Amino acid sequence: MDHNAVSSLLAAGFNSGPYQVLLVIHLLTAGFGFGGATMTAFATRRTINDALEDSPESNEPVHPAAAAVAQRSNRYVLTRFADVSVYVAGLAGFAAVLLDDRWDFRQGWVTIGLVLYFAWLALAHGAVRPTTQKLLAALDAGNSEPAVISGLLRRWRTLDAMASLVVVAAIAVMVTKPGL
Repeated sequence: MDHNAVSSLLAAGFNSGPYQVLLVIHLLTAGFGFGGATMTAFATRRTINDALEDSPESNEPVHPAAAAVAQRSNRYVLTRFADVSVYVAGLAGFAAVLLDDRWDFRQGWVTIGLVLYFAWLALAHGAVRPTTQKLLAALDAGNSEPAVISGLLRRWRTLDAMASLVVVAAIAVMVTKPGL
């Protein structure tokens, strides 16, 4: 890129082509990334119910092979699709704030959005996914300790709900722009 191209890109405003392109990329990749992660969570929930024969109260795996398939699918979807989309969404959103004179990192909604973005990343990578993998591995192994599966199941449900609430809060912040 030459100097003039960089200058024009950085000087772009709300109605400019580069800003609009970044906004579309941000919205599409956020939908694909967070939507992909959410759909993976729904599929995991279904798999867990199948593995426990739709009876989570029993906590005894009946179809452990379902958990093994889910474990492989989760890794593929999350690492190759959802994660990349979420990272691109964050970068595009960050760049869009830089390009538009109306937005500033000192505005409340931008700060809250960034905090929620990093909170979701921390929850997803640091808690939800490791717990999901442990739970699916325990189900796949036909773990005969119902207390282990029960504890992991409770933890996974709580963490998954927290991650979902963070995404909903982030969407609400991006739409309503509090503290503007």
